[in-house]
Amino acid sequence: MNIALPALLIFLFILPGFIFNLTFYRTENAPLNFIPLTHKAIVSSIVTLLLHSCWLLIIYLLSYQINFELILVLISGLQNESFSSSINSITPNNLFYFCIYLFSMYVSAYCIGSSFRWCIKHFKLDKRSSIFRIDSPWYYLFKGYDWKEGTPDGVQIVATVEIAKKGYLYLGWLDKFYLNNSGDIDRLVLTSAMRRLIKNDKKSPEDNSLLERFYPIDGDYFVIPYKEIKSLNVQYVKIEEIYTT
Repeated sequence: MNIALPALLIFLFILPGFIFNLTFYRTENAPLNFIPLTHKAIVSSIVTLLLHSCWLLIIYLLSYQINFELILVLISGLQNESFSSSINSITPNNLFYFCIYLFSMYVSAYCIGSSFRWCIKHFKLDKRSSIFRIDSPWYYLFKGYDWKEGTPDGVQIVATVEIAKKGYLYLGWLDKFYLNNSGDIDRLVLTSAMRRLIKNDKKSPEDNSLLERFYPIDGDYFVIPYKEIKSLNVQYVKIEEIYTT
């Protein structure tokens, strides 16, 4: 029994679903590995079945004939007379149309996956319904998707970091954040960063101003690796416009 050829054909037939997943569940040019494999497998199977159904319908409407018996014989891999005659009956035109069939489906799977992801982000469908949320919970937290007052104009971060057995508070405006393949935070990039010792915390709202308790950190960007952070506070800020006449 020939195993290599049937395995190759099966792989080529189910590949469109995997291509869709790679483009749909992807961020920063890396796959989102925190999505459950069972979920990805279900989506991949559905996409594969839909694409093959659409392509077969198109072929039927164009009045082309598909030799399903030949395909089944090749997938079976049985080394018999029927298998040998099927191999000998394949013409260059058959191979050409077969390649066109698969290649066009692969390109379509890539374009559809990318388009679906773009539509969800562009029209903020993931903000309207949790069904469309395909990114990490951290992404939606830092973007303020669930903030009742709408979309924040800025996100202020207060992070607790331990250095040389001393606790520090780092405060700044979130400029960028990077996630790893598992969907967890890899690092935060802050602007206008400041820090102070936790023990120098204010005793009451009236004690000292922010600048008296914190001191600025020189530099345009301050990067904090998430593995160094002990706790994290996220505050959304909305800038109100004042109209004058």
